[in-house]
Amino acid sequence: MKPAAIIFDCDGVLADSEPQANRVLSEVLAGFGILMTPDECREAFVGLNPAGVAAKVLATRAIDLRESLTAIVVPRFMALLRAEGLRPVPGADAAVRRVLSLGALAAVASNSPRPELELKLDLAGLRGHFGPHVHSGDELGRSKPDPAVYLHAASRLGVPPARCIVIEDTPTGVRAGVAAGMRVLGFTGAHGGPAHAPALLAAGAGATFDALVDVARVAGLE
Repeated sequence: MKPAAIIFDCDGVLADSEPQANRVLSEVLAGFGILMTPDECREAFVGLNPAGVAAKVLATRAIDLRESLTAIVVPRFMALLRAEGLRPVPGADAAVRRVLSLGALAAVASNSPRPELELKLDLAGLRGHFGPHVHSGDELGRSKPDPAVYLHAASRLGVPPARCIVIEDTPTGVRAGVAAGMRVLGFTGAHGGPAHAPALLAAGAGATFDALVDVARVAGLE
């Protein structure tokens, strides 16, 4: 049976935003005496929103940033995006158009706060494809790896989870999609590269692929 809906993560799947996000996070953490390069931030906090980063910092370093990190990181990141712009992941526009042309529904489900999420999709020129089906785990108060945002997206689409396919680029997101009862495809074409595929498969992805324009074929829509 063909899938009825494709639910996309945003960062590293649709929007090429991870380098800027990790640059901001590195700078903000340095202000609290935590010295990490952007690459180290990517490795340590991949798939986490600022609240998730704060929770991990508390668990690993016993530094409590839960009251302050989101309030600092989000506006600084949004200001950087407005100043520098943002590119879509190569093939993103064509991939979503192809999914929709084949009769499937499409949604976005991200850990990002809603204002930040909508700004990224606007800057990438993709928001118009999704209409009201742009969903924030941060807004729900239950971010990935909790499956809530994927279940919410499926409910709003009116599609059973078993007929949804999730496109994710991080193990955190893959685990969320699997926990939601959805088939997950791991995307390695943005920042992870093919070497990232084993981690996505270990987290539960059914397959991996590295060209977003292939999403309809890999998902079984054509």
